[in-house]
Amino acid sequence: MPGMSRVPNIKTAEQEARRFLDDFDGQVAALELRDYVYAWTTDEDEIPDNAIIVGIGGTSVEMLLAGLPYVEPTASIYWSAAVTAHGVFSVGTEPGPWNVPEALARAHFLRQRMGYERVVVTMEEAGIWRPEYGRLAEREGL
Repeated sequence: MPGMSRVPNIKTAEQEARRFLDDFDGQVAALELRDYVYAWTTDEDEIPDNAIIVGIGGTSVEMLLAGLPYVEPTASIYWSAAVTAHGVFSVGTEPGPWNVPEALARAHFLRQRMGYERVVVTMEEAGIWRPEYGRLAEREGL
């Protein structure tokens, strides 16, 4: 019929609540992502226990100088075990590889959903970061 739109078939109140929380957490994560300043490190042994971590890798300067082809940076998402106000979480990861902007957006969503304190970035070298990804803290260190 003209002027009518289909309403999604929500089977239970629990499914409706889950859909609402997913939408809400996604919106909060998107707002947070706009002005976020990322703590960062190039030290692979520096792992915070209160953060969702986005690890970024790609072609380093040394690799380019050695004649290897350029490869777009990709990211992985992982976290340490933690007890937060939202629950108890085991060490985990989100399967990837991700492109960097999508990984950062997903990390903010997970931070909101899981109750971790922050999103941080680890990189092979600082030169792999691009301004379109967001802002890095002025000094290295988590």
